[in-house]
Amino acid sequence: MGKKSCSKRELLSIIGQLQHACCVIRPGRAFLRRMIDLSKRVKELHHKVRLNAAFRLDHRWWGCFLPIWNGACSMAGAALRKPQVILTSDASGSWGCGAYTSTGEWFQLALMEDWNGVHITVKELLPIVLGVGPRWKGLTAQCRCDNAAVVAIINSGRRRMDRAMHLMRCMSFFLARWEASLVCTHIRGWIMVQLMHFHVMTYLLFSAWCQMQPGNRATSQHNYSSVWCPALQIGHR
Repeated sequence: MGKKSCSKRELLSIIGQLQHACCVIRPGRAFLRRMIDLSKRVKELHHKVRLNAAFRLDHRWWGCFLPIWNGACSMAGAALRKPQVILTSDASGSWGCGAYTSTGEWFQLALMEDWNGVHITVKELLPIVLGVGPRWKGLTAQCRCDNAAVVAIINSGRRRMDRAMHLMRCMSFFLARWEASLVCTHIRGWIMVQLMHFHVMTYLLFSAWCQMQPGNRATSQHNYSSVWCPALQIGHR
C-alpha cells in the first residue's frame, strides 16, 4: 500500500476483511490490533487517517503471508484437540527464564540487566515465544504457565502492553510459518514448582544412569546438556 492516508471507511473495510480471515488464520489477530487502534483516532467515516509505520508493518505481514498460505485450517479449535506437545515455562523477576517440553527438550536463559524493570508478564511470555520452533510444524501445542495474564494474552491475542504485543506478534509469525496451533492453560504456582522439581530429578537420574553406561555419554549431552531454543536458532538455518 503506497498511500500515505485513507478514509476511516476504507480502513474499516480492510480491517473487516482481515478480521474475517482471522477466523481461519488465528495467529493473524496479533497483526490486526494496531490497525483497529489506528481506526479509532478519527470519528467520522469520511475523515482521513494517516497510515503510520505500525500499520504498514502489519499490512506487509498479511501481504507476505497470504500468498504462501496453503489455505488449510482445522475445523476444531486448538482447545478442543489433544495436544501433541506440552511446553511448561516459568520466569524469575530478577534472574531469567526457561522452559521444557514433554519431548525432553529444555532451555534456560539469563536476562540482561536492562530487563530488570520489565513487567513480569513480559518475562513470563518470553520463554513461551522462544520455545516455538520448526519441530512444531503442523502440531497442536499446549503451554502451561502460572501467570494468568500470560494465559489471557496468548488465548485472546490482545494486550495493551507494547512489549507483550511485540512478543505476541513474533510468536504469531512462528505459529503461522510452521502451521502450528497453541493454547495456554493456567497452572497454580505450587503445582508448577512440583513440575519443575520433577523435571530436575528426572535430569539428575538420567545423567547418573548415563555415567554408568560408557557408550551413552553423548546421548546425555545431546538431549539434556545442550541448550535448546528454536527461536534463537532461526538465524542459523
